[in-house]
Amino acid sequence: MRPNNLAYLSVVCLISVFLITSTFFYCLVNKQNPVLTKNPNVVNKDQNIKEQVLKNYAKLPLSFEANQGQADPKVKFFSRGRGYSLLLSEQETLLTLKNDAKEPNTFVRMQFLNSNPTAKIEPLNERLGKTNYFIGNNQENWHTNLPTYHKVKYSEVYPGIDAVYYGNQQQIEYDLILKPGADPKQISIKMDASNSAPLEIDTEGNLVIQTDQGKLLKHKPIIYQEIEGEKQIIAGNYQLQGSNLIGFELGDYDTTKPLVIDPVFVYSTYFGTTDSERGYGITVDKVGNIYITGETISTTFPLKNPIQTKGGDSSLEIFVTKLNSTATEILYSTYLAGNDTDRGFALLVDPQGNTYVTGETYSTDFPTVSPVQAKGGGETNIDAFLVKISPEGNKLLYSTYFGGSQVERAFNIALTANGNIVLAGETNSPDLPVRNAIQPKKGDNFSFDSYVVRFSPDGGSIDFSTYFGGNDLDRGHGMTIDSDGNI
Repeated sequence: MRPNNLAYLSVVCLISVFLITSTFFYCLVNKQNPVLTKNPNVVNKDQNIKEQVLKNYAKLPLSFEANQGQADPKVKFFSRGRGYSLLLSEQETLLTLKNDAKEPNTFVRMQFLNSNPTAKIEPLNERLGKTNYFIGNNQENWHTNLPTYHKVKYSEVYPGIDAVYYGNQQQIEYDLILKPGADPKQISIKMDASNSAPLEIDTEGNLVIQTDQGKLLKHKPIIYQEIEGEKQIIAGNYQLQGSNLIGFELGDYDTTKPLVIDPVFVYSTYFGTTDSERGYGITVDKVGNIYITGETISTTFPLKNPIQTKGGDSSLEIFVTKLNSTATEILYSTYLAGNDTDRGFALLVDPQGNTYVTGETYSTDFPTVSPVQAKGGGETNIDAFLVKISPEGNKLLYSTYFGGSQVERAFNIALTANGNIVLAGETNSPDLPVRNAIQPKKGDNFSFDSYVVRFSPDGGSIDFSTYFGGNDLDRGHGMTIDSDGNI
């Protein structure tokens, strides 16, 4: 259920972070919440930040994440973003495209036929950003500080031919790099889509892949050689070798020099308005780094017998992503999830660089650390939560549920000068855990009330919590704290 009137950002990814790393966040403001601030200088600054993120995100390179137990062991590296996952194994490349919730995902498999079965797979150019998974409340299943890379290389796919994968948030590329004397006629690529339709080449030389949900394009390949420091374009095209097989036909070139064949897989037009990621909260730290939280379903791996699944079958999970001040590099991307839907609605960063995130969780095993409330409050399994994440994004310093027997959501978060964390949101529980309350009882038995709760700086206790509402619907969507700590 989406909270009414909650300002949110549509995250057009890629992400990272892959995330969100592995990718990801191009933020588009769909609505603005006027209660957040009335200071025009703050509004303009915030809008400028969002516009900068919007402008720069599409330029972010893909991030490839090394599989260290968070995916099926067949997968060696993967990248993902808004509505897609790219999985690299020894035997094939699998591109998964997320469709509308009513439709199954679309798959495109690519295999180099008659290739070297023991081709070495290695990452190139490690990135600054790390990826972290906090999935469920069993810490043995958490994965932190996972490295990410700009490229992945398959060496000697064919004799004298390497394949290098890379790209940005709009397209995936792989270069076929031929050493001097290598024979391009060795290359035979099998392409299988979900519906097994035959491949086509259009009038512009693009490879057309028919899927259940539309067409995907691989642009006409760019083929070139570097000669005396200049790029020399070589004539060439795709060559259909069968209904689902392609190779390349090339014009004359200098066989004593390396040759690069560069097909470009364009997928941005395919995704349209797929809501596989949404960003609900954005903030900046004292040096201008950008933090985003929201929901994602992009960590689904369409594989059999995985050693670890995501939080829940087709469920949403929380992402927290940190970008540098120019939104040109992902510094970390972290997933938070239990066994059901989880959403991050708001976040803030303290002067020490710790990140605090709040929202809603439907999960019965949401990851908790030193919790004030270790379990969800009741039968609906919809509770607010508060999480504190280390500056590196790789450690939960504390994490707790907050709620009664019905529904709680936290839409706002604030920090006092003394380090207390304050949440505001909505509840329809008659038994919200109240303490030192100005309104100890719910205002109406059948509707939602606002609530406010303040946690101690170490997250170990609740200073006060209170209902705030009358005899009809009330929700806490805006909050700020003055220099005296008044809310």
